[in-house]
Amino acid sequence: MPGELADGMSLTLDSVLDVLRTYRNDADHPTGKRISRDDAFINLQMFVRYLQKLYALKNFFERDDIANHNE
Repeated sequence: MPGELADGMSLTLDSVLDVLRTYRNDADHPTGKRISRDDAFINLQMFVRYLQKLYALKNFFERDDIANHNE
């Protein structure tokens, strides 16, 4: 895997998964606590970074799969 994909992958995935876990728990056990505008903004920025990584990985593996089929 190219270095630019591997670099920070675990941090990116762990961060997003932690946010999802936290807010999923809040949805299952509502406390009435509201998310602040700043927190929502930060979470959306993290999600964009997460999607960029996922699409880069998808493209990498699709190219690899195509290359293996052409051999």
